[in-house]
Amino acid sequence: MSARILLVEDQTDLRMILHDLLASHGHQPLGAGSVAEALALAEREKFDLCLLDVMLPDGDGFSLCHKLRQRGYDGGILMLTARSQVEDRIAGLERGADDYVTKPFDGNELLARVTALLRRLQKSS
Repeated sequence: MSARILLVEDQTDLRMILHDLLASHGHQPLGAGSVAEALALAEREKFDLCLLDVMLPDGDGFSLCHKLRQRGYDGGILMLTARSQVEDRIAGLERGADDYVTKPFDGNELLARVTALLRRLQKSS
């Protein structure tokens, strides 16, 4: 199943690795390196899924997640971050994320989580 994915990661090298990983499995990722860039893309494009880093140069993924939900985005949101404290995971889920993966991560596990989330979203459509 192919999906349009908003990929928000400020580290360019990691964003490119994730882009290539997702694209190699048939997805259509569009990358953003900041909250402002992600919000601008979300205004112009429709996405099935968002992968959000938490620590961004102009804000954080928690507030970005909340803003997307407030603006009516009902697709999947997967937080992908180095912040691994239980409080951080709870904060992400409480602000609207569907899943939370900590860095470092295994690419196959990330792809499995993306597929599972897309499957759940497709069933609820």
